[in-house]
Amino acid sequence: MGRLVQDVVVDSVRTPFGRAGEKGIFWKTRAEDLAVAVLKALTERNPALDPSHLDDCLWGVTNQVKEQGGTLGRMVSLLADWGWTVPGCSIDRFACRSQEKGASGPNGAFPF
Repeated sequence: MGRLVQDVVVDSVRTPFGRAGEKGIFWKTRAEDLAVAVLKALTERNPALDPSHLDDCLWGVTNQVKEQGGTLGRMVSLLADWGWTVPGCSIDRFACRSQEKGASGPNGAFPF
């Protein structure tokens, strides 16, 4: 029998956003750089948060090609110094990626 898991929302931080394409402010910024800043902000704002206790790092993404072609959820937890024990995944549902991530996390239904 599996252990009982309780999902807890600790805080909410989002990446900045701007115009897409060559005229956008983040045109030359990699997705990992924006995402790592979010994870580091979470740990700075919540010093009692111990990343080693986390069961997953879920990221909603769009268009997983080129730089986002890897598993962004896994890479950003490593780049943010959360350690090797925190698994992660990226969920690509295009326009509804955030809603899918929110629905998948508590249910444990990950689209691999």
